[in-house]
Amino acid sequence: MTAEQLLGPRSTAYQIGHPIFVGGGPRLRFRPDGMGVCAELSLNAATYWPTLVFELAHETIHLLDPVQGYTNAFEEGIATEFQLWVAPALSGVEMPITVPAYTEAQDQVRSLGISPFEAAHQVRLRCGALSRASANDLNVLFPSTHPSTRDKLAAICSPR
Repeated sequence: MTAEQLLGPRSTAYQIGHPIFVGGGPRLRFRPDGMGVCAELSLNAATYWPTLVFELAHETIHLLDPVQGYTNAFEEGIATEFQLWVAPALSGVEMPITVPAYTEAQDQVRSLGISPFEAAHQVRLRCGALSRASANDLNVLFPSTHPSTRDKLAAICSPR
């Protein structure tokens, strides 16, 4: 199942280019004109298939509705959940998440009381993009979730 099948169609506002491999990846790179974007993957991903799948699965979620700079913890939690679901299925290798901000975001997404992918689908229907989910939006969609969790999920997530 693809990210679009799980979460809805990607934005067509950007042309998505082929992944590139750089030191310091993974992340998104926007074209100077702002109309195109691609995934920058690590140099390790260029030579090791499981890393390529692992990183690209995460970036695929960000490519649904690309934003420049950091996104919110909700989107990072969904991206983490997606990479942990896709990577072992495609590469046969399970890899750990080593970025504490991502594991925390994933835990918060999992605490919403429904499947993370269903939660993401609902957020995209309401907000248009995962990155646009506010604490108020999350309150409307997931009223039984603790307010501090909603606040954390709506806040910008800096993984570094």
